[in-house]
Amino acid sequence: MNIESRNDFQYDLKVGQLAEKTIGKLLMLDDSTIEVKLDLLTQKTGNIAIKYRSRGKKSGISTTRAKYWAFVISMENKEYEEFPIVVVTTNYLKEIARKHYKLGHITRGGDNNTSEMVLVPIKDIFKGNINKEGENSGKTRK
Repeated sequence: MNIESRNDFQYDLKVGQLAEKTIGKLLMLDDSTIEVKLDLLTQKTGNIAIKYRSRGKKSGISTTRAKYWAFVISMENKEYEEFPIVVVTTNYLKEIARKHYKLGHITRGGDNNTSEMVLVPIKDIFKGNINKEGENSGKTRK
């Protein structure tokens, strides 16, 4: 399947639903417990974009009921089935997103730039525990 960036909500919804079903089956989860995001810019920017508001209303991570979020990272010269996938709990992702929101790492995007998103460096997902202030505790697994 050839995935390309479009400014078309219906297309994005269709691609997103396909990814949710694929990853849900892979992880043996029902579709309602995981939210899947295909990020077309992570390879270039090093960031994942986490939507929290759209058209002036809470959206994305602010309203999700999913227990997990999966980020499908597109890569040049790779087929969709070969894209890396990062899965995290929603609670952990919210902690990381709050930290970067407080640091002002926000941008606009989506259809006609109507969505507000927090930019989180993908490497921060793997750094370890986040304390109550949203700072990395420095603890790592041995």
